[in-house]
Amino acid sequence: MCIRDRYMGHEELNVENKLRKRGQNSNFTYMHFLRIPGKTPEKRVQLRSQLSARQFRTLIQQQDPNSYPLLYNRYTFAYQHFTFIIDDIYNLPEKYTYLRVETDIEDSSKIVFPPFLKVAKDVTYDFNYT
Repeated sequence: MCIRDRYMGHEELNVENKLRKRGQNSNFTYMHFLRIPGKTPEKRVQLRSQLSARQFRTLIQQQDPNSYPLLYNRYTFAYQHFTFIIDDIYNLPEKYTYLRVETDIEDSSKIVFPPFLKVAKDVTYDFNYT
């Protein structure tokens, strides 16, 4: 699955405003995301809404001219009752691959990783990676 994220600005309000085009071949879905700070950094609120292709084209014209789209392929798999998501970003000078785990467990030491994965760094609470 190919995903294209475009950040729209509003850093001065500490709000992350992002548009996403997701799909493959000629089948795409369009989403608008707002991440708003919560009482603590890890408790922020994410609002998302689905857009039509026309709404997406209108909003993308308002993008921050200094922003750079992130292009990545997403792979998802399950292991030991956990859902793992790998995002492989391919349009930056250096290649980045991020692993995310969908879980309600707050203690990351209780997550069971597959033996074929090697985690280089846990960035769960490092907000430079969100």
